[in-house]
Amino acid sequence: MNEYTSNKVFSESERLYLPWQSWLWAIIWNAVVWYAMTKVGDKLLQALDQDPIFYFIVLFPVIGLWLVIAAIKTTRSAYKFGKSAVVLAPFPAQVGGQCAGYLDLPLAIKKSTQATINLTCVRQSYHHKSRSNSIHNTIDNNSRAEPLWQDRSTVAIQHIGQNSRIAFAFEPPEGLPASDDKSKIHHFWKLHIKIPMTGIDYDRVFEIPVIVADETMQASHQRYTHQTNANSSVDADSVLIPNISKTPAGMQLTYGYGRSKLISLMLIVFATAIALMDYFILTDFIGFLPITSTLLTFVMGFIALALFLMGILFIASNMTIEAGLDGISKQQRIIGFTLKEMINASEIVEIIVEKESSRTVGHETHVWFKLQAIKQDGSKVEVGNTLLGHSHAEKIKQQMLTALGLSWLPASLNNQQPNKPPRYIWLKRVWQGIFISITATLLYDLIQAFPQVMDFINKIVA
Repeated sequence: MNEYTSNKVFSESERLYLPWQSWLWAIIWNAVVWYAMTKVGDKLLQALDQDPIFYFIVLFPVIGLWLVIAAIKTTRSAYKFGKSAVVLAPFPAQVGGQCAGYLDLPLAIKKSTQATINLTCVRQSYHHKSRSNSIHNTIDNNSRAEPLWQDRSTVAIQHIGQNSRIAFAFEPPEGLPASDDKSKIHHFWKLHIKIPMTGIDYDRVFEIPVIVADETMQASHQRYTHQTNANSSVDADSVLIPNISKTPAGMQLTYGYGRSKLISLMLIVFATAIALMDYFILTDFIGFLPITSTLLTFVMGFIALALFLMGILFIASNMTIEAGLDGISKQQRIIGFTLKEMINASEIVEIIVEKESSRTVGHETHVWFKLQAIKQDGSKVEVGNTLLGHSHAEKIKQQMLTALGLSWLPASLNNQQPNKPPRYIWLKRVWQGIFISITATLLYDLIQAFPQVMDFINKIVA
């Protein structure tokens, strides 16, 4: 874990994206691009006439314009907000305890009354692969950042004279990793604060130190809970899905039609791209590798169709989950078809929160959670999904448990049940069969196309 001399943590965004650095990159890029274009302008026009593929060169000035806009934005942000720091109390933040503090900005925020704050635990891994040949040695360095957990909160902005204060409080649950020193695999925690404002938004990321709290730490910092929560508002559940309502039987979650428009669009676009690739494979290779190209066309066409249908189903389906004294019922409607499932209260061992998916764009990360009902036989039934933030998922979980009634007692897990194979083991078997089939057909086509290949194989066998 990095060494911190005080409980003030400065923004990573300001350290990594200084205005002079942004302007330096913008000036260098534009100078090189425009100098090259003025020197080879005539030849470039001729190349464009001969082959339209050279139109990709137009992207270079566009990138230069984007770098200038980014530099202007960075400069305006630095001038407007200055060098900002989060003050942590307690310090360091604690897993199993409190992650609380505040941010002071040197301006009065009048037209924005709320700030969105995300606290994320990330696992960073580095992979080093070395490759050598007769000419040179190369080393490939790959890194992967995987969000493990996230909570989010929407808080009211306090006005203190000419300044504005954003106070926050999170309670990271036990079992999460603390901050590590940077190594091949390490963990870090980032706090993302965003305030929509007129002109330019406040958008900063802070990498904060987090340790695992012991009982002494939890007891000594209880006072921070009251002080910080008094200035915090409840997260804006009204803008999150699902829609939560009370019913005569208990409570109900409703997922309406078209709830995953972005995912649906991405699936449909991806399916279209695979279908186009499939068409060109069949067109270009049918004469050279007839059996292999036909098999590939069938497999890729099936994948494209499956992804396209999934994209349509995400839009054209809705789901209702109701929890009551009898248990939890789940009803899903997909283009006129209705699927129903009932979990009796006497079968439920526990309802747990699990990470479902995550998405990172730039320095903004979103982590979605799902609710799983564990039955006596050890199987899991999904009773909630697409829940943004751990607190949101925990809140719905508690409402479900409350709806089961005071008389509900958790069932005992039957450990005598035989171990079941992984749920999607059949999918692995299918992919293995496809890979073996494509390899076999490719070898057959090559033998038919190049008789000398068969002679070479015969010599090896002999």
